[in-house]
Amino acid sequence: MTKSEALTLLGLSESASLDEIKHKFSEVQNDYQMRLTNAPTPNLKKLYQKNLQELEGAKLVLMKGDSSENEALPSSEPSFQTQSFNTKLTTRSSSNTASSFDQPKVDKTKKNKIPEKKGSNVGTLIFAALFIISLGVAILVFILKGEEEKKSNTLKEKLMINNVKLQQEVDSLLAVSVQYEKNFLQGKIKIKNTGTKPIKITWIIANYVDTNGEVQKYEGYLDKVIKGGGTASLTVVNATQTVWDGSVITFVCELKTGKGTFINSANYSKHAKDGCFSWNFDK
Repeated sequence: MTKSEALTLLGLSESASLDEIKHKFSEVQNDYQMRLTNAPTPNLKKLYQKNLQELEGAKLVLMKGDSSENEALPSSEPSFQTQSFNTKLTTRSSSNTASSFDQPKVDKTKKNKIPEKKGSNVGTLIFAALFIISLGVAILVFILKGEEEKKSNTLKEKLMINNVKLQQEVDSLLAVSVQYEKNFLQGKIKIKNTGTKPIKITWIIANYVDTNGEVQKYEGYLDKVIKGGGTASLTVVNATQTVWDGSVITFVCELKTGKGTFINSANYSKHAKDGCFSWNFDK
């Protein structure tokens, strides 16, 4: 590399002074060093290392023949102050050696002796701290246990109340079930006309229980008239044979009154609680 190429690499002219060269060299070297340190890829690191090598070559060309100035310029390679470090080590070692001979002898028994009073105070403090912590934990456990017992008692009370309500509901359902069973198997359908005008039942469709306890279906015409204030049991007889005896679960029928024709349906076991329907068409 020529002097002209070295100056071009630094961006200086032929008339640049030594101070300018040294300043520019430090500036460019610091820039390359920073880029090399922060290079994100291996290829960029190789490029900046090459730039530093070229910079080092330019320094050798420009400082050729002037060793004192060459030493004054910073190097592009990392440097270590080996001589200074060794000197410090030697000096420190010498001072340590001298001090080992110069220091007066110390009575080890006096130096390592620990006052018994301090140790006893520390032990007392530790014991007191542990006692306070243990006491706090015991109080906390006692409080939590009391809260759990309160919650448990409250839950038991609620369960007892719910059990009483449940038993009442069961008893009520059993009473209704007994009444339903009585109407299903033993009752005869009865209709009471609580009005003053007659009611005529033209036809009826009913589900009923036969003598074998099986559910049957009946469909037929009745043409049954119930006078005002009267009661009728619906039984269908054909000659000497009973076609339907009136034991009914559910039914639908056609009614004719002075106000017109109506279709009525009901669950006999549910609505005829006294074993008899009450109809009034006067209103």
